[in-house]
Amino acid sequence: MIAFACALLFADPGNPSPVVAPTPVEYRVSGLNARAALAEINAFRRRHGLRPVVLDQRLSRAAAAQARTQARRGKIGHQGADGSKPWDRAKRAGYDAHLTAENVASGQKSFSEAMRGWERSAPHKRNLLLPDAQAAGVAVSYRNGRAYYTLVLGAE
Repeated sequence: MIAFACALLFADPGNPSPVVAPTPVEYRVSGLNARAALAEINAFRRRHGLRPVVLDQRLSRAAAAQARTQARRGKIGHQGADGSKPWDRAKRAGYDAHLTAENVASGQKSFSEAMRGWERSAPHKRNLLLPDAQAAGVAVSYRNGRAYYTLVLGAE
């Protein structure tokens, strides 16, 4: 009886075969090489006469939270799943920031490709070149193979 009811629920009246459910969405957080990503960020900063930033695990946790949110939504953005902003997520991760900036990207095949895009985008480049930035966190999450990158820069 239950099987029959489910079949009716998913059946198209004009077509007696049941409708196939959509493919499940796969989410995962990858093994992004954060040290290599940091090296790219610092090389760009050095080319512009700025001091390097250090990798901060708290900012990396904030970046990971946003990367996961973007993957779940299937789109990029700066608002968290709970309505949070980048500075809220940094604080929640234990980073007492007086400066917080976030860059996000999606669809690139590597962090290097995302970085090149940020370098060519005025607002993202401005974040990368914040003279007072001291630390960075970086993360990537995937939805069905599509990458969602997040970089958080900060200063305490």
